[in-house]
Amino acid sequence: MNELRDGARQIADATDERGRAAALLDCPLSIPMTCEFTIRNRLMAAGFRAGLAYLDSELAVLPHGCEEAP
Repeated sequence: MNELRDGARQIADATDERGRAAALLDCPLSIPMTCEFTIRNRLMAAGFRAGLAYLDSELAVLPHGCEEAP
């Protein structure tokens, strides 16, 4: 079984929305970037829509791969 990275584990281990929100805000951006699907799954399972919206907004502002200039 794979172990979760620290930030993802804190989100998964949170028992309420306040704990999940704190864990999302505290984790470095590299965690959602590399563990997006795991975090998204845990937030969906908990029914934490505000957390999903936050995750979407954080990831939406990141560059997506290399784009060539026109």
